[in-house]
Amino acid sequence: MTTVTVACRIPNGIRIGDIVIHGPKAHTQHLENTPPPPTVGGFVFNSGIDQAIWDRWFQANQNSDMVKNGMIYGDVDENVVRQKALGIPPGSSGPVPDAMAMIRQNAGISRR
Repeated sequence: MTTVTVACRIPNGIRIGDIVIHGPKAHTQHLENTPPPPTVGGFVFNSGIDQAIWDRWFQANQNSDMVKNGMIYGDVDENVVRQKALGIPPGSSGPVPDAMAMIRQNAGISRR
């Protein structure tokens, strides 16, 4: 079975069939003696989600606001999910430069 990592920023998470996708508020209500799922860039990472179930759900919901606004997404490669959560463009080796910092630098203005 191929699995995906799903990143979710929907506060209380969502349920996809029998699978609970944790969100930032919901992941604090984890089982005792069980570590909460990792959080990166405000997204809770939900690993081990069956790809077939995720793909079916994603196809049915691809035009929903939560998907279009990037509140939930998934990929087979957890590194791709992590990069997106950190705002790193696909194929890039680092974060997008701060535009204002670049303008200040080019204008010779230092931040105080």
